[in-house]
Amino acid sequence: MEAENPYLRLRREKIARNQARLKELGLDKPNRLSPQSATVSKITKKESFNAEYVPLRRSSRKRSSPSADLSNVPETVPRRAKVKRSSPKTVVFTKEPQTFPAHSARAMKLNILKLIYGDSDSPGLLGKKMAHTGKAFVMEESARLAVADDVHQVSFNKYSGVQEWGNNVLFLWVNLGAPNSDVVNDFFNDGREVSWFGGSRMHENTPVIQKLKTIGLKADLEKSSSEGIVLWCRTFVSDQKTFSPYVCLGRLSLLTVDPSSQPVKFVWNLMDYEALSSSSSKDGKHIIRDLCGL
Repeated sequence: MEAENPYLRLRREKIARNQARLKELGLDKPNRLSPQSATVSKITKKESFNAEYVPLRRSSRKRSSPSADLSNVPETVPRRAKVKRSSPKTVVFTKEPQTFPAHSARAMKLNILKLIYGDSDSPGLLGKKMAHTGKAFVMEESARLAVADDVHQVSFNKYSGVQEWGNNVLFLWVNLGAPNSDVVNDFFNDGREVSWFGGSRMHENTPVIQKLKTIGLKADLEKSSSEGIVLWCRTFVSDQKTFSPYVCLGRLSLLTVDPSSQPVKFVWNLMDYEALSSSSSKDGKHIIRDLCGL
């Protein structure tokens, strides 16, 4: 027989003494916990989740009503499926075609060959000096001759060095001999070439600069009546301190462009130089000769 553990013996004696003392004082009470309840069984999460669920009704009205039938409720509740969030649709903004008033130059289609060489009814404007100064007179005369006879008013941007028409025709305005000018336009190669500078706010990617490059490069390949670039020049008259009327020097094709220059610098070829030199009108010949020192 194994010897009794002295520690357990002392513990048991101490418990007996304490219970006797409590009994003397009238403080002894029966143990509330039964041996079975004292042992707490471990319940797993799965067992707890699958345990029978009995709904509780707190109000007296609800307690008197029949309980819900939970016989068809599955023991395990399936997890909610993940909802794939759809990404917001990309909104594409399409640029609507720009519209212009009927009297705007950008709404008119100008016949560039008729403007320069005319037809059986009207002579062209190549090498001719306009009867009056200013861009407005040039625009109105050009529209009357090469757009329609009944055009009396043309709206345009008089401050721009480039004027667009409605069918890829552009007018290039060049001032020659202007005092206090930041840039100097000049003729080269006996007047067959001319330099032109874009506006101070223009750069290589400005739409009108891109348009000048595209049409100017195509001009050598095809001489179209529906598109092209026309050069208009005027000179500064120092004794009168004003500019002379514009002279039409014909169509241009692009030779070089320097996008690193500020403003952007172009060098153009005068496509109608031979016709201009042999023209009966001397205005075009004189203006080129004077500028080239011939």
